[in-house]
Amino acid sequence: MGQPFFLEMIKDRKVAYITVKNADYIRTLQFGRMLKQYASESIVVSSEKGNPLTRSLDIRKKIRDIDLNYYDVVIAGFLPQLIWKDIRKRLSASSSDRFNKTVLVADMFLSLYDTVVLDRKLLSRSGHIAGLCKKLDKLVVNDASLIITDTKADAEYFINEFCEGKGAFETLYLEADPELVNMDGGIEEHACEYSDIEACGLKNSDIEGDSSEGSFISDVTHANKILYFGTGLPLQGTGYVVDAMKILSEECGCECVYIGGDRYLTSKQKKALRSANITYYKYLPQADLYKQIAGADICLAGHFAPDIDKSDRTIPGKAFIYELYSKKMILGDTRANHEIFSPDERHIFVKRGSVKAIVEAVRSVYGGGNEGS
Repeated sequence: MGQPFFLEMIKDRKVAYITVKNADYIRTLQFGRMLKQYASESIVVSSEKGNPLTRSLDIRKKIRDIDLNYYDVVIAGFLPQLIWKDIRKRLSASSSDRFNKTVLVADMFLSLYDTVVLDRKLLSRSGHIAGLCKKLDKLVVNDASLIITDTKADAEYFINEFCEGKGAFETLYLEADPELVNMDGGIEEHACEYSDIEACGLKNSDIEGDSSEGSFISDVTHANKILYFGTGLPLQGTGYVVDAMKILSEECGCECVYIGGDRYLTSKQKKALRSANITYYKYLPQADLYKQIAGADICLAGHFAPDIDKSDRTIPGKAFIYELYSKKMILGDTRANHEIFSPDERHIFVKRGSVKAIVEAVRSVYGGGNEGS
């Protein structure tokens, strides 16, 4: 079997990767490694600004000083919708002869409409801005010479929702940096300060689903380290993670470490995070995060939200990092996760939206019980 079409496209060619994301993000690093391996010459343009809008503005300024026509292939990544028109303007080739000049590729890591309207529910579906988000998604999908997605399930979504022709799609799964396993696996024991996230202006409703604690007393008699990290977005289902950690720490004697955001947690769950039973870090530098992962016994991957379609179509990036460290992990039972992982002793699938399933999955590792479902 030959190489994927995308790799053939960039092989021995001059390539620019322009992403609306920071330089050390897993997808940015992945493309950087690929370009060094396959391209004859390459450049990666990213931004360290605090959010997608400010990053897109920063990127627009940066590309003003870059002759994009010099490159054979230009790839717009993460949220290409926010910079697509600007990149197109910077390219002198018209749409009729673009295949003879610079080829424009979209790494559609996210749908703008799906993320802003359906996942985070920041906008009404019928609103003008929601319609604009959908229009930008359609523009990129139908204008790009190639659309790259990180799962086949996401490719199906883009085809069904936005594609108006015979768009060329290819799936390129996330890949964590193999050099991570060479880092020191020691765990730093010092406390790390955290600061409360400012109110986001949205109503925090209780997370629905099976969150009853019940009785899960385990025969585990020593501390076992359970770890989760993430940004805390709705599709991740972090409320189920916190509720499970509360039970595992209080009733099973597990050492539970939660790293990341608490924006969509209930007040009760935020209080549990700050209790003596769970070690909570609002943020850790990347090197310290990897040390924590290296020292964990079981890592929670997700996604666990049961009522967000995007949870079913995306593979959590953290799962690829856990895989590099050969960690036992608990995965949400999603279409996307099944694309590359199979149930075995290191990959335990659980029903989304069930605290009980997560707790029982952990118990199954230590006590030999059945997996949660």
